[in-house]
Amino acid sequence: MGKHKSALNYIMRCPRYSKRTPVKSVRTKWGSSSGKLVLGQKSLTITLLALLFAGVFFHLMLINSRVSKTFQVEELSQKMVELQKIQAYLEREAADLQSIQSIQEKLNVSEFIPTTDVSYLSEQDYALLESGSNNP
Repeated sequence: MGKHKSALNYIMRCPRYSKRTPVKSVRTKWGSSSGKLVLGQKSLTITLLALLFAGVFFHLMLINSRVSKTFQVEELSQKMVELQKIQAYLEREAADLQSIQSIQEKLNVSEFIPTTDVSYLSEQDYALLESGSNNP
């Protein structure tokens, strides 16, 4: 035990260390004298928790946007199926309206008289006016 007391006495008598001038701590809260960032345990814990909460929040926002887009896709696919059914119905309706039987029924309802004696004109039956003749 004597050795330790003598070493302590030697340190106390050392010219660099004086009892009159207390040793000051140069350590700062956010940095050290070398310029590197030094974080305490509390600030490191708070920083990590903040990063964790930010990551969880960002993840929840991504999930929310994906779910809402999924619902939009489902709604649009249902609308597409309904529109395809309507298109098929309208195509059938257009085919029915353009059929010969439908046209004949409409003509009968409109009281048109069917013609039986039809004669068409041929090219010789009507006169053509030649560009060089001056006949009135």
